[in-house]
Amino acid sequence: MGAAAGLFFSTDAEQETLNKRVRPGDDQLERLRERKDDLVAHLKRDLPLSSGVAVSTWLQGSYKLHTLIRPLSKQDYDVDVGIYFEWGHSSDVKLTPAELRAKLQQSLLDFATNDQHVKDVENPAKDRCSRAYYEKHLHIDLPGYHYSTDTRETRLATIDGAWEVSDPEKMVDWFQERLDGDERAQARRVVRYLKAWAALRFEEDRNAQPSSLMLTVLATDAFADMVQGLNIGDDEALQLVVEEVFDRLSATAVVENPVDSDQDRNINRLGDDNFARFMDALKQLRDIARNAVLADNEPDAAAIWTEAFDYLLPLPDVTGMAEADLAKGRMVLVNAPSVRVAVSAERGGAPRQVFSNGQVDLAYRDEWLRFYVTNRHLLPARAEIRWVVRNIGQDAYDENDLGHSRLDNGEFHDEHAMYHGRHFMDCEVRVSGRLYALTRIPVAITRTQMPPRHPPRRPAYTQLRGSR
Repeated sequence: MGAAAGLFFSTDAEQETLNKRVRPGDDQLERLRERKDDLVAHLKRDLPLSSGVAVSTWLQGSYKLHTLIRPLSKQDYDVDVGIYFEWGHSSDVKLTPAELRAKLQQSLLDFATNDQHVKDVENPAKDRCSRAYYEKHLHIDLPGYHYSTDTRETRLATIDGAWEVSDPEKMVDWFQERLDGDERAQARRVVRYLKAWAALRFEEDRNAQPSSLMLTVLATDAFADMVQGLNIGDDEALQLVVEEVFDRLSATAVVENPVDSDQDRNINRLGDDNFARFMDALKQLRDIARNAVLADNEPDAAAIWTEAFDYLLPLPDVTGMAEADLAKGRMVLVNAPSVRVAVSAERGGAPRQVFSNGQVDLAYRDEWLRFYVTNRHLLPARAEIRWVVRNIGQDAYDENDLGHSRLDNGEFHDEHAMYHGRHFMDCEVRVSGRLYALTRIPVAITRTQMPPRHPPRRPAYTQLRGSR
C-alpha cells in the first residue's frame, strides 16, 4: 500500500478521507432521490395523458454508475433521468422528435409551477434534454427517448427534429462487464478522484475540463487493464490509472465511445488548444502521483498529493515542517510558521480574544478570524504564504463547502466563521511552488452567534434605586 492510502479511503466511516470528502453524503443522496422521485412521479402521471403513449424512466449517468461527486467550485449535482415514450409500428400514436420534446418540456414547466424546490427551468430547452434547476446546487436533466416496443431499440429525440442512436442502459452494462464485481467499488472511487481533481484544476479554465463521461471511460479502461487484481491502495491505483490515461491520450486524442451512438463516437469533445492544456495538467498530475507514491511516510506523501487535491485531501494531525531534500528523496524538518489568531465580531474590529497556543479554542458563527504569521523573519526570503481552509462536519458538508485556498503574502489573512464544527486552517509556506513548511491551526466554531457585547439596558422597574 502507498503511504497515503489511508488518507484516500478507509472502511471507518468516521475517518476523514478524500473519498468521504468528495462523495455525496447519505443525507444528500436521500435529498437527491426525493427530488428525482417527485419529478419522475409527476412525469409518469402526466405524460401518458398528454402524449397518448406509455412512458417509463431510467436513471443514468454518474448517479446510476455511483461515481457522483459533490459539487465543487460552484458547480451542481448533475442527475440524469431518461424519459422513454413507448410505442410500436401498430401504435395509433406516433410522435415526432419535436412533438416528444415539446410535451416533455411542457410537463416539466407545469411541475415547476407547483414544486417549491425548483428554482428555474431552462427554457427553451437544451438540444438534447430539458433541465430543471433546484436549490442546494442540483439540476436534473431529462433527455427524451423513443423506445420501440417492436425492436426494443432506443432513439434520442433532439430539438432540431432528429432521432439519434443512444442507449444509456448499454453504458451501465459496459461498466459492469468491464470490471470484476469485487473491483468496482475501488474503480468508482478512482473515477471520483479524477473528477474531483478536474473540477479543482480547471476551475478557471472550464473549456479545458474533460466531460465526466470521458474521464469515466478513460479511468474504467485504465483500471481494468492496469489495476484490477493487484489489491493495492487507492493512492497507488490512482497513480497507475493516471499513467495509463496519459500514455493512451499521448498516442491518440480519440476516446472511442464504448457503446453505439450517432453523435458521440469520439467522446473527447475538447478542441486542439483545450486538449493541449488538459494534457499539460494531466502530465503535472502524473508527476505528482509518481512522487507521492515514492514517499516513505504519510505526512511526506500527503504534502505532495496536496499539489493535486489542495483542500480536498485531509492531512495527518501533525504540525511540522516538510522541506524536500531532493538528493536523498526525503523531507527534513525546518522552522514552522508561528501563527497568532485574533477573533472579532467584525472584520478588522477590536479582538474579543487572541489565540497564540496553536489553536482557536472557540469562535462564534459569523465572527471574523485574523491570522498573523509572527516569525516571517525565520522563513526563506522567497517564501509565499498559502492559507488552506479545510472545513469538516455536517454543516459544511450540507453546503458542499469543503474549503478553499489562497496565496496571501500580506501582513494578515482574514476568514469568516460560518459552520459548526472543528475545522482546520493550514498555513503553508511554499518556495517556488513546493511545500516548505506547514502549521495546522484547529478552529472550533459553535453554531451559536456571539452574544451582544453590551446587553440592552434593563427596564427601569428592574433596576435598583439609590436611597434619597
